Amino acid sequence: MRTTILRSSEAVVIGQGLTGLFCAWSLARKGYKVDVIGRGTPASQMSSGCISDLGSTKAMEAIGMDRSEAFLALIDAGSSFLELMKAEGLDLIEPTDILIDGHGMGHQASLCQKWTLTKKDISDAAVVHLVLPADNGSLLKASLMAGSKDIEVKASPLPSSPDECEMRERVLRAASNSEADLVIVPPLFGLKNYRSFMELLERGDRTQVREYYAPLGLPGKRVVQAMRNAGAREEVAIHDMDVRKVIIKSGRVKRLGVRSGLREFDLDVQALIHCGGGLVGGGLGVSGTSAVDPLDTFDTISVGTGSNKYSVLGEGLRTDGRLHLHQNGARVANALAAGSILPGLNLPSGAGMGPCLATALLAAEEVGNGR
Repeated sequence: MRTTILRSSEAVVIGQGLTGLFCAWSLARKGYKVDVIGRGTPASQMSSGCISDLGSTKAMEAIGMDRSEAFLALIDAGSSFLELMKAEGLDLIEPTDILIDGHGMGHQASLCQKWTLTKKDISDAAVVHLVLPADNGSLLKASLMAGSKDIEVKASPLPSSPDECEMRERVLRAASNSEADLVIVPPLFGLKNYRSFMELLERGDRTQVREYYAPLGLPGKRVVQAMRNAGAREEVAIHDMDVRKVIIKSGRVKRLGVRSGLREFDLDVQALIHCGGGLVGGGLGVSGTSAVDPLDTFDTISVGTGSNKYSVLGEGLRTDGRLHLHQNGARVANALAAGSILPGLNLPSGAGMGPCLATALLAAEEVGNGR
């Protein structure tokens, strides 16, 4: 039997990943009563994450943002997120220098190459071995050297796109032959690679090496849980529900049909922010380089060409410069999007976490502007 949730929601966020939770936290801090809808394991929790790169301003330009505005948004989001994580007990390394390279990428020369790389990891290590592409390695090396004059940094530079065999050989050689206390590797291996590398490194006498690549998922779980805790302190309500339908009238989202188990509800909506929600939850998920909308509610767009990793590729939900969603070519006034469901922000090696966090904050601000 269909019932109606008693109170209207001032703001509904679809997606329980890092983007959705960060957006919900920001809205709650502005005084909104926020409901987060989703089900299943968010992609944020399954990945290791990386915030050493602020992310691509080009990706944010593709959704209609000015480059200078995008860059400032990236800096603001990165700083806010690091401060929040520190308050939740995850003392991540704070950013140092910021630069923009020739590809329009903003970089922070920080030590957050992985979520689990903390100040203690560095202070405990006398020798660090970097197995990274040359550009990332030089950034990280400079930051390491600046942070501690006593640390010795070794490097085994990787080509920008190493094949699996080469990556495997370099990592194993660094872990088994160096005198490093800490081996730092790229943050985005596939699950298969993680398992095979871990199995090999656990064999033989390599106890002197504290290899630094956690099993895929553990860093993400720590960060997502910290974000959930922060939201709970701001009275963010998180619901394990599916989105079944989105009702739009007169250019505004009026109601969501949601389901929890066998029970179905109608949830009145004042503002809606799509931050994923995945295929399982019936929200808007990412498949490969494309955002998908199982409910076929909103317009999608495809931008960019070429294979360069800095190119803005893939399909995503169509928005304007203020992140408003569109239906049949018309802007939906109270529906916005953020994170990896936007064009160019859903590439594993492209936009990075920065634009997802930045668009989450910007969407929350836009909701506040329309209050």
